[in-house]
Amino acid sequence: VCITSAFCANMLVVSQTTILSVLGASLALRGPDGSMMTATDGLYLERAMVFKSFGMGLILTIASVVSVVWLHLHWEASLTCCILAVGTLM
Repeated sequence: VCITSAFCANMLVVSQTTILSVLGASLALRGPDGSMMTATDGLYLERAMVFKSFGMGLILTIASVVSVVWLHLHWEASLTCCILAVGTLM
């Protein structure tokens, strides 16, 4: 479940940034007067959603790594890998 959710969150980030870069640039360059300001304001507002999706994908990826490590390795190796994985969040 974690890795599927992480994949979906990361695909959401890729699709959001692609759409924002294409539509934002098109509006800024081809829109009516004042569209440059409208495009930059819209991109700034959407930035928070992209960051949230990226953070969610990162956390879910690390959660799936931690769960798989505990399923497949001995407890000593699992503990070491978990410390390293959680340390990447710091």
